[in-house]
Amino acid sequence: MYKKYIKRLLDIIISLLGLIILSPVIIIVAILVRVNLGSPIIFKQKRPGKDEKIFTLYKFRSMNNKKDENGNLLPDSERLTRFGKFLRNTSLDELPELVNILRGDMSLVGPRPLVIEYLPYYKEEEKHRHDVRPGLTGLAQVNGRNTLNWDERFELDVEYVNNISFINDLKIFLKTIYKVIKKEDIVVCGTGQVIDFDEYRKNTKGKKFDEIGSDFCLEEKHNKKHNKISYENVVFLDSGRNAIRLILENIRLEEKKVLLPSFTCSTVINPFEEKDYNIDYYDINDKLLVDEKEFESKVNSFKPNIIVVHPYFGNDTIKNIRNYLKTIKNNIYIIEDVTQFLLNDNLDLSTAHFVIGSIRKWCAVPDGAFVKNNTDIKLDVNNLSENTDFVEKQLQAFRKKADYIKSMRPNLKEEYLKLYKDAKKVLSDNNQIHIMSSYTKQLLTYYDFEIIKEKRRKNYNYLLNNLKFKNIDIPLENLSSGETPLYFPILVDKDIRKEFQSFLAKENIYLPIVWPKYEKLNIQSYKSNEIYDKIICIPCDQRYTEKDMERIVVNIKKFFNKEIKNG
Repeated sequence: MYKKYIKRLLDIIISLLGLIILSPVIIIVAILVRVNLGSPIIFKQKRPGKDEKIFTLYKFRSMNNKKDENGNLLPDSERLTRFGKFLRNTSLDELPELVNILRGDMSLVGPRPLVIEYLPYYKEEEKHRHDVRPGLTGLAQVNGRNTLNWDERFELDVEYVNNISFINDLKIFLKTIYKVIKKEDIVVCGTGQVIDFDEYRKNTKGKKFDEIGSDFCLEEKHNKKHNKISYENVVFLDSGRNAIRLILENIRLEEKKVLLPSFTCSTVINPFEEKDYNIDYYDINDKLLVDEKEFESKVNSFKPNIIVVHPYFGNDTIKNIRNYLKTIKNNIYIIEDVTQFLLNDNLDLSTAHFVIGSIRKWCAVPDGAFVKNNTDIKLDVNNLSENTDFVEKQLQAFRKKADYIKSMRPNLKEEYLKLYKDAKKVLSDNNQIHIMSSYTKQLLTYYDFEIIKEKRRKNYNYLLNNLKFKNIDIPLENLSSGETPLYFPILVDKDIRKEFQSFLAKENIYLPIVWPKYEKLNIQSYKSNEIYDKIICIPCDQRYTEKDMERIVVNIKKFFNKEIKNG
């Protein structure tokens, strides 16, 4: 009833009243357009309406008619004046569309009418946005507007078409007024920040663009605090490697001997190399576990002063040696790196003298790590400063990647990758210890880590239940209660690993190795050597849904079917 009759009646009444009440504003804007931009005052353009029937859209003109030396109009970004930007920012340029609504070309609420040139690029599902009259405002406009990419906008358009009701229209209408007054989610078309849909679809080659993997980017606005960042005997630093450096600065040992896991990151090894430690390694098997007897034998033969242990990828892979570690604590310093175990409900912080972790692996923060100190040794950070160069580089990369995700301009990808690379270089080149930035501390209070845990576990379990390929070994199978995965690690034959990654990258799925083997690591006889050769990590974090996990599985299946055919 509402969709068929009442909605159109309300459009007529409200647009007529709007034209009468706003007529002084319309006249003033018309005069200003004439003075600032000349004639014509009204911009007219053909647009597809309901059932793709073409109509003429009316708007106030916001660009001049400047041309190049060959008589061609200059690009939109060069013809859009400051006055034109003002009209678009305030949505005053849209007022003549009240005439379109009164005539029946448009509705107050509905998917925005786009240009005719976009028609060949819609997918079948997206074409349903034309099942209703286009709107002055819509669901996409109050949920991000031009800050959304085209796929996200069209999903909201189709969602609106499938759920038309008076209540939904009223909510969208009121929210539109609020956003226009607050000037929220405004990215002005014509400034070069918004890519045209046809170009966007060509860039994605007809596929839904949804990049999986690689670094985080700036996320949606956070508006509710969930956490307090203050823990007893915890100091916050910029990075995990500096957490180790801080510990080593304050431990006084006559003999420097450290026992490290053979499967680890070079940034764990480097601080010990800098302090001239004698380093040895204990083995990790293909299930990412430590053999208790081998470990005890290595401890007894090497006699280290420090032992570093890692739980891997969210699973407590050192649980079989925890009790042993507690028995040797009186003679050996234990450092537990819980970076990959950080969001577990039952995090055991009592095994080690020092518990360290990198926070920035889990969410979009520019820096962040910690040391939990279970000793009487004082870890003084009062005279330390923030790593401002690193944080600023990270934030620049975050913002640039967010721009790329929204616009899909290929040049932006090159730019954000370079910025991430520059940021990592700033961190690796600076051996000074820095505290965690105030920006990150503030941002962390807004993350809902319970939702993050839930999404990661759900994605992990989907992969676990559906990645049943004989070509893939899954070293960590079932998550124990309360465990939260960092990644979903798999092992594939080293001879096809690079090809496997390249195949998925063509589908915008990027699977990191996480820890390339450190060039100075000599562990040819170790079982963990095979892990370095075979491991690949599938992202399963909070940015993604089960639909994304399904896409990963489908493309992995395609790869192995291709391998079988070629074989």
